[in-house]
Amino acid sequence: QRCYRALARLRRNEKGATAGLTGQHIHILHFDPLAKVLAYHRWREEGPRDSTVVVLNLSAEERKDCRIVAPRAGRWITRFNSDGSCYGDDFDDIGSRETEAATGPDDLPAATLRISLAPYSAQILSQDE
Repeated sequence: QRCYRALARLRRNEKGATAGLTGQHIHILHFDPLAKVLAYHRWREEGPRDSTVVVLNLSAEERKDCRIVAPRAGRWITRFNSDGSCYGDDFDDIGSRETEAATGPDDLPAATLRISLAPYSAQILSQDE
């Protein structure tokens, strides 16, 4: 029940960090049908405290070090992790509290988030600045 309340607070943007979840805009950032990972960007006006990234692992396998193209470079804070131990003793807290989206030495031209996902889990991220 705590999990649903947390999601409702994020959807209503009660702390002012996920305004994108109240917006009408959506863009698919990542879709991997084999790994069963989906990530999308939601926004109202775009920018810090508005642009919101939702990442879903729809498989029974843990996904380590998923690379997701980010809407912008910089620090992204995990506002919700459905595998958070705060929601129950049987959750493992797989994933980080924050991650840096930066262009790397590889061939990716855009800023990329590296995220680990628990099986059948969701994470919601946004930026403060």
